Amino acid sequence: MADFLNKFKKTLDKGVNTVSIKSNILMEVNRVKSSINALNQDVQKQKNDLSDLFYKMYLQGSINIEACKTFCLKIQELEAEIKIKENEIEDIRQKEELLLQEASKKREIKEEVHFPITPQVSPVSQSESIKISKEVIEEEKEAEEDNKKVCSCGQVIDAGAKFCSGCGMKID
Repeated sequence: MADFLNKFKKTLDKGVNTVSIKSNILMEVNRVKSSINALNQDVQKQKNDLSDLFYKMYLQGSINIEACKTFCLKIQELEAEIKIKENEIEDIRQKEELLLQEASKKREIKEEVHFPITPQVSPVSQSESIKISKEVIEEEKEAEEDNKKVCSCGQVIDAGAKFCSGCGMKID
């Protein structure tokens, strides 16, 4: 039972750690994607403004190339920023892989260095032993009255329980 609980705990810890890493990465990626969306909106606005300017100049019969160039340069700057942000997302994804690998290595190290904890039993005096025995006998009597059992560890077990809630031992 203890092995099952240890495996369950390890699996749960692994899941929690993985979810934590992935949620932090997701937040970072979403922040960068939000910046990319804002930059894309700026690009679209610059293109619309360029189109409007060009159309007005066309209607007036004179095209000012320098004015158009200014808009084009601004659009290129924004597109370069978008490319940087897309690369940042790739870097974040690589960071995620590294973090997951490191977390996996740390779990492997912990599993290798695992020392089982043995309960420390303190010596009990004879009078304390008698007192404890009387308490166990009384609990057994109460348990029998309620169709309950008492485990060898002294824990009262509810009817129908398959395992002791005190020590985890299987109940027949």
